[in-house]
Amino acid sequence: MPVLAFGGEATFGPMIGAVMRCVADNVEDVIIPDCGHWITEEQPQATTTWSSTSCTAIRELDSVT
Repeated sequence: MPVLAFGGEATFGPMIGAVMRCVADNVEDVIIPDCGHWITEEQPQATTTWSSTSCTAIRELDSVT
């Protein structure tokens, strides 16, 4: 199962991918710049853009296989 892991640059961001890879193989990690703990509140457009882009890519891969 694909996992999209968001982390705020000012907090857990740099480690989010490593932590999620402990429990999942297919991880895409995204570090949101100028952001702390409250990713969706602090950077809503960046969160929406990454989520939408990732979901589109996953759907395209599913349609190929």
